[in-house]
Amino acid sequence: MTVDDKGPALELDEAARPAVPTFEVAAQQRNGSRHLRAIHEHHRRQLSGLKKIFSDLERGDASADDMVTAAQSLSMTDNLRRFGTLCGQECQALVFHHQIEDGAMYPQLQRSEELKAVIDQLMAEHQVVHAQIVALWDATTAFLEKPDDPTKRRELGRAIERLQKTVLSHFGYEEDALLDAIDHFSVAI
Repeated sequence: MTVDDKGPALELDEAARPAVPTFEVAAQQRNGSRHLRAIHEHHRRQLSGLKKIFSDLERGDASADDMVTAAQSLSMTDNLRRFGTLCGQECQALVFHHQIEDGAMYPQLQRSEELKAVIDQLMAEHQVVHAQIVALWDATTAFLEKPDDPTKRRELGRAIERLQKTVLSHFGYEEDALLDAIDHFSVAI
């Protein structure tokens, strides 16, 4: 993970990820993993929708007003009115999701020696995601103060792109590493 001079790591170091252990799972054990995958899929769709809105804006295919209207049609919306930012609710949902994993799911899985290094890595990656959420929050706030400023638009687009790339990578690794383990150890999600 690379560290920004302002503090926490802002990029994942995928090469540093520990190997994924394997666990045998019978078909009737598949339950918790489906729930985690569904939660991840919801976040993937929301980030994809947010990225599309800003991609349209960056290409000039949408105005700031179009962006606000489109953003309010997403299921994660009302963010401009409620939180003063487009990322508000989704960013809070991602943080909450990681708090549940760190506080409930991961401790159950850390009982397995094979998973300790993987869990430590995933928890470190949560810090990267959280740092990127803060960066997105800051970029969104700056954009909303000057929605016609092309530099603010580009910075916001880069923050969205980076967060989406990181979250997709993190979710992929987490699913590869933990879905079978969740079902093998009957971890409730």
